[in-house]
Amino acid sequence: VGGAIFTPGRAGQALSLDGSDAYLQLPARLWDSTDFTFAAWVNWNGGANWQRILDLGDGTSKHLFLTPKSGSGNLRFTLKNGGGEQQLNHTAALAAGVWTHVAVTLSGDTGKLFVNGVLVNTNTGMTINPADLGTRQNYLGKSQFADPLFAGKLDDVRLLNSALTDAQLSALVSAVLPQFTADP
Repeated sequence: VGGAIFTPGRAGQALSLDGSDAYLQLPARLWDSTDFTFAAWVNWNGGANWQRILDLGDGTSKHLFLTPKSGSGNLRFTLKNGGGEQQLNHTAALAAGVWTHVAVTLSGDTGKLFVNGVLVNTNTGMTINPADLGTRQNYLGKSQFADPLFAGKLDDVRLLNSALTDAQLSALVSAVLPQFTADP
């Protein structure tokens, strides 16, 4: 939507979002599961708090999101289903202007946040499941709220209906992505 374009990425091409009017609309009912993995290489331009790398949900009271910099100034993943929030927080914001691998997993009641393949936070009280959220409005780069749009690039984005292990996530960071020299 808007000015979303492909541009040279970390490996091959990346989705480039300008922070002005560009975002990616994802299908409805995404992640209708109890366990999941989100993983992506992110090159954030920096800027305003509450930009969204990922935001899935059904409005401002039922959603999940990943922001490079919350109002507290840290990388944050949040699940909300009407009442309180359940979070995974890093100690700092996502670094601006560099490719960083970010991943979130949920397996049972355990959520994990990874940066460059390293586990930075675990929460064993994450009882909200994406299947409970009625994910009808799903985006890369846009929020359920009136937050700023994401400015930066996303590459090798993965949304899985299962939780990868710590070792599998670490392997994603060191994996060499395939390069195609001809149109298949």
